[in-house]
Amino acid sequence: MRVHFEYDMHLQYENRALKARIRELESGAAYVRMQEECEKRCREMEREVRKLKTELENAVRQLRQNREHWFQVYGDMEKEHKKVVERKQGEIRKLQKLCEKTAITYEQMHEKYLEQLHLRYAAASGHSCSC
Repeated sequence: MRVHFEYDMHLQYENRALKARIRELESGAAYVRMQEECEKRCREMEREVRKLKTELENAVRQLRQNREHWFQVYGDMEKEHKKVVERKQGEIRKLQKLCEKTAITYEQMHEKYLEQLHLRYAAASGHSCSC
């Protein structure tokens, strides 16, 4: 019996709640509340969209600034690298000229040495050389 009583009470409470809901809907108060809630949510969503758009614009602006900065740094590094390469190439050319001069000097000295060697050999052996 107790179960039936509790079930009946539950149904009565539910019936009262549904009747109150019907009265609210018939009077239009519920619609007004739903409309106000909908407008409130729309305003909140619009604020969120504006906030996200602002964040996106800021992120894009920052990305552009970062890219410009990166290109500037890269350009500076490239210029510095070119200077270093040119300086090293100049050093290489100087060293090549020095090597060429040294090779020419070596060959001249070698020829003189061979000439003196022939002269000594000729003097020592008593022969004349027709070199």
